[in-house]
Amino acid sequence: MTLANLLKTFQHLGCFPDLKDIPISVPAFLCEQMKFHSELKYLNEENLRTSLYRYKESIRHHLHLQPFTPEEKHNIENFINSTAYTMSDPADLINATIVEFKTKTLNFQLLLLWTVL
Repeated sequence: MTLANLLKTFQHLGCFPDLKDIPISVPAFLCEQMKFHSELKYLNEENLRTSLYRYKESIRHHLHLQPFTPEEKHNIENFINSTAYTMSDPADLINATIVEFKTKTLNFQLLLLWTVL
C-alpha cells in the first residue's frame, strides 16, 4: 500500500510527499481500485525507514526518470533567466519552467529543489 501511494502521488504531484500528508481519500481510493481491504495501513516506522529509499528508487526507475544533465541544467537556467523578464514571482517562474520542460523526462522533484535554491 505504501508503494502504491508513493507512486500515485508522485505521478500526480511530481514529488514524494510525506506519507502523513497524503489525504485519507487517496489510500482509500487505491484500495478500492486494487480490490484490497480498506483497512490496509502504511508500513510501520521501523520497516518504512529501511524501505522508503528503495521504494523511491523503484518508482524513479519505473517512470524512467533521470536527474537532469549539465546541458539540461544550462537550458533550464537560460529559460528561467529569459522568463524572468516578464515574470517576477518565483512561483510563476517555477510553473512556467515545469510547463516548458514537461515533455522531457525530468525528475521534477530535483528541478523544483534546484530552482528554489
